[in-house]
Amino acid sequence: MSLNTPAGGMARVLTRSHARYVVATIFLCVTVLVAVAATAQLLRSAMAHNARQLLGADLRLQASWPLPSTTPAHSLPDALWRFAQEHLAAPARRLSPSLEFNAMLRPMQSDRSLLVEVKAVAADYPLRGAVQLQHGQTLAAALHEEGIVVEATLLQRLGLTVGQRLELGDAQFTIRGVLAYEPDRLTRLFRLGPSVIIPLQRVAETGLLQMGSRVTQVVAVAVAPGEEASTLAHSVRPEALQRGIRLLTPEQSQPSLQRFLRRFILFLAMTALLTLLLGGLAIQSALAAWLRENRQNIAILKLIGADNPHITRLIVYHVGRLSGWASLGGALLGSALPALLPHILPELLPTDLQYAFPWGLILAGTLFGLLFSLVCVLAPLLWSRRLSPAALFRLSAGGMVADSAAEQHPLAWSISFAVLAGMALAIGLWSGEVRAAVVFVLAVLVALVVAWGGAYGVLWLLRRWPHGPLPWRLACQSLLRRGERQALLLMALAVALGLVSALFFLEDNLNQQLLNRLPQRIPSFFFIDLQPDQVEPFQQIVQRFALPQEESVRLLPTVRGRLQQENRLAIEEDPDQTRHWRQAREYVLTFAEALPSGNRLLHGEWWHTPEALEASVEVEMAKELGWRVGDRIAFMVQGVKVEAVISNLRAVRWSDFSLNFFVIFSPAVLQAIPPVWMASVAVAEAEEEALLTAVTGALPNVTAVATRQVLQTIHDLVQQVAGAARVLAVAALLAGLLLLAVQVGAARRRRRRELALYRLIGATRAEVARILAAEMALLAVVAAVLGVLIGQLLCLLIVRGLFNDLAVVAFWPTVLAVFLGAAVIFAAAWWASQRHLDQPVLATLRAPEG
Repeated sequence: MSLNTPAGGMARVLTRSHARYVVATIFLCVTVLVAVAATAQLLRSAMAHNARQLLGADLRLQASWPLPSTTPAHSLPDALWRFAQEHLAAPARRLSPSLEFNAMLRPMQSDRSLLVEVKAVAADYPLRGAVQLQHGQTLAAALHEEGIVVEATLLQRLGLTVGQRLELGDAQFTIRGVLAYEPDRLTRLFRLGPSVIIPLQRVAETGLLQMGSRVTQVVAVAVAPGEEASTLAHSVRPEALQRGIRLLTPEQSQPSLQRFLRRFILFLAMTALLTLLLGGLAIQSALAAWLRENRQNIAILKLIGADNPHITRLIVYHVGRLSGWASLGGALLGSALPALLPHILPELLPTDLQYAFPWGLILAGTLFGLLFSLVCVLAPLLWSRRLSPAALFRLSAGGMVADSAAEQHPLAWSISFAVLAGMALAIGLWSGEVRAAVVFVLAVLVALVVAWGGAYGVLWLLRRWPHGPLPWRLACQSLLRRGERQALLLMALAVALGLVSALFFLEDNLNQQLLNRLPQRIPSFFFIDLQPDQVEPFQQIVQRFALPQEESVRLLPTVRGRLQQENRLAIEEDPDQTRHWRQAREYVLTFAEALPSGNRLLHGEWWHTPEALEASVEVEMAKELGWRVGDRIAFMVQGVKVEAVISNLRAVRWSDFSLNFFVIFSPAVLQAIPPVWMASVAVAEAEEEALLTAVTGALPNVTAVATRQVLQTIHDLVQQVAGAARVLAVAALLAGLLLLAVQVGAARRRRRRELALYRLIGATRAEVARILAAEMALLAVVAAVLGVLIGQLLCLLIVRGLFNDLAVVAFWPTVLAVFLGAAVIFAAAWWASQRHLDQPVLATLRAPEG
C-alpha cells in the first residue's frame, strides 16, 4: 500500500464489509432530516408567498355575533358590513361581504339530511386567489340560476350527482359545481361538515337565520395599490377589539393554524433527531468494527513508517468519500419528497403550488452528512492512534488485542443523547416551542432509562435461569458473553420499536375511547339554535327515540357573548397567544340554579339564591386569564353588557362530551336577555337516522351535530397528520435495525468461530441452526417486549396529558405489536447471521479471532 495515496487494502475491505451499513445509515439519516427541513420550508413558503390567496383578501374582518331578537325576518345580518363601510370604505379599496354558518341540507324527495358549512358569498368573491371547480367551471357560472357548489364528499355521503336538487331551509338549489380548491379554507381549520357555496342574496330565502342563530359575518378587503394591510388593520384594531371583531392580515392569518403547523414540524424534527441518534450509533459501530478488523493493516502501516496523521487522513478520506455520495443521494431524495405534499394534502395546499427545489438544503444536507460521519468516526480514530505496531506480532501468534475502545460503550450513548438534547432544545427555541422540546427530551430520556433497566434486568435474569433445552442454554450463554454490547443493542431496538408502537397504540386508543365506546359514553346528537317556541315540539319528538336512562335528553338555555372587562378594566390586545385567544373568542354562556352534574367545585361556593349576580368559571380558563374568586367580569351579550362576580371555580370533565360551559351565570344575570336553547340527546345507534329525519323535517332551522360524525372527522384529521409521523417512526425503526445488522456483522468472526466449534464437536448443521435461531429469537422477543412496554408507557403519558383520560391497554393489539416487532427483528438478525452456517470449519478455526 502506498503511503502517498489513500488507496489500498483497507478501502477494499471497507467496501466489501461495512460500507453498505455506513452508506445505508447516512443515506437514511440525511433523507429524513432534509425531508423534514424541506417540508418546513415549503409550508413556510406557502404561508408567506400565498398568504393573500390563503386568506382570500388583503384584510379579513370576521365576527360571530348571534342575531338579536330585533332582527327582521328574512333579512341578512349586516352589522359588520356597516362597520366596514364606516371605517374602511375608500375609492381605491374593495369590500366584499359574506356569511358563514352551519345548517342541515337535504336532497329533494328524500328524508336524509347532512350537516354542512354554508358560505354565502358576493359576486366578487374571492378578492384574492380563485375558487377552483372540477371540470374547469367558474364560480359565477356555477352559482347562476339557483346554483350551489358542493364538496365531493357531500355527493359521496348522500349519493348525489351534479344536476340534482337540494333543499337548504326553505330554499331550493341545483348542484352545478364540485369544489376542488377554496382559497380561504385555512381560516377554518376544523369543520363540522362539507362546505357548500351559495349566492349571498339567497340566504334570506332559506329562513335559517333567526334570533340567536350563530352566524359568522365576514368582510374581505382588498387594499389600494401601495397600501399596507397591516397599517390599515392597526388603524381600526382598537375599535374592532371593543366590538369583538377579529382582524386577519396575511402576516397574522390564522394563528391557530400557524401554531399547529409549527408544532407538527417540531414533532417531525424531533422524530428525525431520534433517527439520527440511532443512526449515529449504527455508523459508529460499523466504523469501529471496520477498524477493529483492519488493525493488522494499521499495524503494518505503522511498521513501514506511516505516522498517526497519515493514517488519520487515510481513514477520513475513505469515510468521507463514502459518506459524501450517501449524503448527496439522501439530500436529493429528501428534498424531492415534500413536492408530493400538495397532492397528499389538497385540502390544505393548492395542487398547483410551485415548489422550488431547495438547492441550499441539498448542499447543507450533504455537508451535514459528511460532518456527521466524521464525528461518528472520532472515537474509533482515537483507538487507532493508540494501536501499537507490536499488535502485529501478537495477532500473528494468534493472540488478542484489547479493543474495548472500539466497542460500543455507554459513553457513546451519553454523548449522542447530549447532542440530541442540544439540537432538540435549539429547534424548540427556533420554533418558539421550548416546552414541547423539553417534553420530547424527557420522554426520550425516560424511554432510554426504561430500555436500559429492562435490558440489564433481562441479562440478570438469564444468568440465574440456567435450565431448559440445550439450544436455549447455549443461546443464553451467547447473549451473556456479549453482555454490555447486547444490552446496548436491546436499548436501541426497544427505543425504536417503542416509538413506532406508541403511534399505533395512540390510534387504537382513539378508536377505543372515542369511536367504539361512543353510544355508551356520550350523546348521539347536539341540537343547536332551538327557538323558545320550538322547545316543546322538540321534546315531544325526541321522547319517542331517547334512551330510558337518566339525562339521555338535556335542554339548556344559552346565549353567546364576548369578554369585555376584567375587574372593571377594558380588554386590550394581549401579546400572549393563549390569553388573547381566551379574550377574543366567542363564548356560549348559560345560567343555572344548581351545580351541573359532572362538574366539581374546587374554590368558592355555589350561589344560594337565583337573584345573586354571580358567575362560575372553569378552573383552567381562570388560571390562563389570572382570575380568582371575587374578581368581577363583564360580557357583551346581544348588545347588552352583563356583569357578575366570580363566586366559584369548577373542574369540568370535557371528555364525556356532555353540555359543559366555561362560564355559568346565576339566573338573575341573564334574565333580561332572551335565550335560545341547546339540547343533547342520547339514542340507540339504530335510531339515529330516524331521530335526525324527524327533527330536521319538523324544525328545519335547527342545526343537528352528529357526535359520531364529528369524532370520525377528528379521527380522519389525526390520521392524515399521523401519516408523516408514521413514516418517520418507521425510519427510526430502520435505523435501529441497521444498528442490529452492524452489531451482528461486527461479531461475525467470533460468530463463525462459535458455530465452527459446535460443528467440530459433532453438532449437525440443523442443530447449529437451532442454536442460532434460539439466540436470535431470544434477542427479538426481549427487544419487542421492551419496545412495546415503552410504547404503552408513552401512550399512557400522552393520553393522560392531552386528553386527561386513562389509556386503554388492549390485549390483542399489544400481543400483535409484540409478535410483529419480534418477527421483524428476528428476520433482520437471521438475515445477517444465517450465512455463517455454511462457512468451512477448518478455515474458520485457522483464521485469527476478532
